[in-house]
Amino acid sequence: MSSAPPLQRLSAFKTDLPPCCLRIYKNVVYLGTYKLVEGDNRYGSIEVWQHDSNGTNFKKVRDYSTKGAILDLKMDPLEPGIMCSCHSTGNFIIWKIDPEDPTVLSKIMDNQIYDSKTLITSINYHKAIPHKLVLTTTTGLCSVYDINNNQMETMGTSHDLECWYGEFCSQPGLEYLVISGGDDRKILIHDIRSPEAAIFSNSTFHTAGVVSILASSKDWCPSSLYTVWTGSYDDHVRSIDLRYIPGEVGRRGSAFPRVKQSLDLDGGVWKLIPSPYGVSKKDCRVLSCCMYDGAKMLSYNADTGDDIQVKNYFKGDHSSICYGGDWKDDLVVTCSFYDKIVQAWNA
Repeated sequence: MSSAPPLQRLSAFKTDLPPCCLRIYKNVVYLGTYKLVEGDNRYGSIEVWQHDSNGTNFKKVRDYSTKGAILDLKMDPLEPGIMCSCHSTGNFIIWKIDPEDPTVLSKIMDNQIYDSKTLITSINYHKAIPHKLVLTTTTGLCSVYDINNNQMETMGTSHDLECWYGEFCSQPGLEYLVISGGDDRKILIHDIRSPEAAIFSNSTFHTAGVVSILASSKDWCPSSLYTVWTGSYDDHVRSIDLRYIPGEVGRRGSAFPRVKQSLDLDGGVWKLIPSPYGVSKKDCRVLSCCMYDGAKMLSYNADTGDDIQVKNYFKGDHSSICYGGDWKDDLVVTCSFYDKIVQAWNA
């Protein structure tokens, strides 16, 4: 257990099904759930919970059942009110949030892109190029999907085991790079203009699977363009210097990443979520969901992307795996899986 000062808990409640991911939008929390039944059969839902202005009272108002369990939920950073879920049945769904009533969701796309037995483990939007998604799977694949053209490109080098997370770089000159992490301890970097083979592969930085990735963007660590954070089952968060040298269009560049810092968080680093205040308020904090050790608020040096420290710790009633978290303004919400606990905190 961390010795960092705890955050104040505002409220706690239970979901109907085990939650593994969540997003906050306005005064609503969307919880993606995952239920395993006999064999490989899984199902899930988006539970919609509304909260008051203080974050002390939550009420479940809607429940959208899905044919497959939900492993990840993400908001489109370039189109407010659009949310994407990825599923255990090889499909992703794009939802439109009603602008008048954010508890109401409508499907605008349900796309079956893999075999129905393939679990999509994560989904992320590009932060600079509209309508591009990166998806990862239990089969080790990392793919980029163009929503405008309904076209998918699978990266040529796959992971040897489950691929847990994928992230686009978005800084100028790096916007064609996609980074993936897997159970094989590898990080792979592909240039999506020439995806036939990875331009960089490393299996020595981490001593267990790579399960979260956060790359420098205009909203997080913008002055350190080459900074990438990774989270691993080995309980460490790492700050990596990418130092990518781009090539001409159609040709691979080169990359020489190195680990700048590695910090033990005492729990598998499943999620890394930067402050919603971003650079506008110079809020240098990142929320980390640490599996069996609750969640932690990390601080860092905005100029270098390292000097990572644990600023606050919170666990409360999270007695099982803390998989999901998000924050808006000063409200942090985290969820844990088997105990079906959701807790709100004052950031």
